[in-house]
Amino acid sequence: MPSTGPIQSLHAETPLRVWSLIVTIFGDVVMRGGTDPAPGPIWTGALLALLEEMKIDPGLVRTSLSRLVANGTLLREKTGRNTYYRPAPASRAAFMTAADRIYGRLPLVPTGQFDLALIDRCTARNKAREALLAQGFRFVGAATAVMPVHAGSLSRLLPEGAILARTDCTAPLAETAQDLWQIHALNQRYKYFLKTFSGLPADTPTPVQAIVSRVILLHQFRRLILRDPVLPAVALPEDWQGRRARECFKMALEHLEPASERWLTETGFRSGIIQPDA
Repeated sequence: MPSTGPIQSLHAETPLRVWSLIVTIFGDVVMRGGTDPAPGPIWTGALLALLEEMKIDPGLVRTSLSRLVANGTLLREKTGRNTYYRPAPASRAAFMTAADRIYGRLPLVPTGQFDLALIDRCTARNKAREALLAQGFRFVGAATAVMPVHAGSLSRLLPEGAILARTDCTAPLAETAQDLWQIHALNQRYKYFLKTFSGLPADTPTPVQAIVSRVILLHQFRRLILRDPVLPAVALPEDWQGRRARECFKMALEHLEPASERWLTETGFRSGIIQPDA
């Protein structure tokens, strides 16, 4: 492992969001990278065993699972004394959309323009703000929101009374976008990701090493790529690491996938079956 290994980098997160790590497991491992829209149930013991390999306290896992059930992300099922979890129908579409972005199946391509949404004339301004934020806009003032335009993007769903304008990326707008999306901080996180995963050893990892590294790889890249607004090049720092991080992610995943899939098969993780020695 590199000097900053996956487990060390995971526990360097403050605070460690175990619920987010569990979301990664369901989106990648359980839903097979977002390609299985109706996966089978996962036994609690299997989840605990996987997360224990990442040195996660079982009490935190159980608390996080309860939170994800309470907010509608997961469904809980009981058979006798055993408990199982699966993605809730309402969350599966969101998991699959996120997976397309994470795995690069539907890459965002910036056009070099930005949309400006003005809500001065909206009668329900708070609701208008919430609607635009949900679409990815960021507010530069009380009534003005901006968002980069990507090739082939769908028409904006504007709140009633809102005004939409489209503009090229000027220098002041590029600087504003960097501030709104905290691009320099994101770039530092990309650098840390590269430090963690670009030095994976060339030899074949053991199955348990592979599954642990794979989940943490997916977890950390997911948290980066879903925060990345994909700004045009003129709005990015000269040393932008996003593209390098994408290539690193792809290469590391290819390296880890065979052995990690062997672990999943050998442990029956996706089967929903309680292992005899559990």
